[in-house]
Amino acid sequence: MKKWVDKKRRPLQFKEGDLVMLKLLPQQFKTLRRVHKGLVRKYEGPFLVIKRVGKVSYQHQLKPRLKFHQVFQVSLLKNYHEDLEDPSRGVFTRAPTAVVTSFDKEVEEVQADRDKLQEFNEGTMRASRA
Repeated sequence: MKKWVDKKRRPLQFKEGDLVMLKLLPQQFKTLRRVHKGLVRKYEGPFLVIKRVGKVSYQHQLKPRLKFHQVFQVSLLKNYHEDLEDPSRGVFTRAPTAVVTSFDKEVEEVQADRDKLQEFNEGTMRASRA
């Protein structure tokens, strides 16, 4: 088995000062569990490599809003490639506004249908009592 796994394995090594992307797993972090997995980015970053810790782990300089351990294994990292022509291309937003808007409309439609059904049921109950 090891023979086949090693065929596609690529050894990654980073130097101090390199920029890397960090793979975040929603099941590991409470803040990401609340968000649907389709809306969570696969990689967060870029982050600066501060130093190498052990054979396959690196310490990073994380943003203050990310409150978790700063050392990650190399399997959760990938190189950051900056787009030189359009630097704004690497800027992400969490959830598109269209998704939130359409969901709000859907909830309003369901609530309106429930209200109509409740009014109908109340009307039929009044008619049967009279």
